[in-house]
Amino acid sequence: ILREMPIWLHREADGIRTIHNSKETRCLRENHKVRTVGETEAIARLSRTARHTGRQNCRCAGCTSLREINCACLYKCIWKASELLQKLPQKWNPMSRLPEDFEPGHIPATGSEHAEYFDWRITTGGTLADAFRVGSDSIPIQEWEANELEELRFYTDGSYKNTGNEGPTTGSGIYCENDNQQNRTIKIPEQFKQSNQTGEIIA
Repeated sequence: ILREMPIWLHREADGIRTIHNSKETRCLRENHKVRTVGETEAIARLSRTARHTGRQNCRCAGCTSLREINCACLYKCIWKASELLQKLPQKWNPMSRLPEDFEPGHIPATGSEHAEYFDWRITTGGTLADAFRVGSDSIPIQEWEANELEELRFYTDGSYKNTGNEGPTTGSGIYCENDNQQNRTIKIPEQFKQSNQTGEIIA
């Protein structure tokens, strides 16, 4: 989502408006059609292209691609894109070290239709539209009388043991009442830290 944020009017940016109308920023908007943080990042990363010299006559693949869109600034546009990203706080700058750099690309399937892995990743995926929530009166809200609701009490706990032979194992339990279909026993996958606290949190 951070890459879909608008670069020119970024809410968290510090000082982007002060360089909004330089020759390079105009070139980024008009020739490169840069609108978002992700598009700015793509230009800035050209500085890491093999054989890039940072000069007007640079013949690296990145600068060659810029010449094809009639960019007159070349390495200056690349430098300006990097400067724009530096105006962002670290957690909004895709060129900085982010949690996504240490997270897997996807959470594996459990192989069971009754369970799924808890997605522990910090990085929020999807599109910018997924981050918005809009209230609406078009869908009627079901109202319930207090005496129509059934009160249920659930008990949760986690346990941990290390027998030495099988190694450490952690489990979670959820109990409502005898024969209730919402009762659960869960064996915590090996990918998670095996401890009482993990079992309790999952439960």
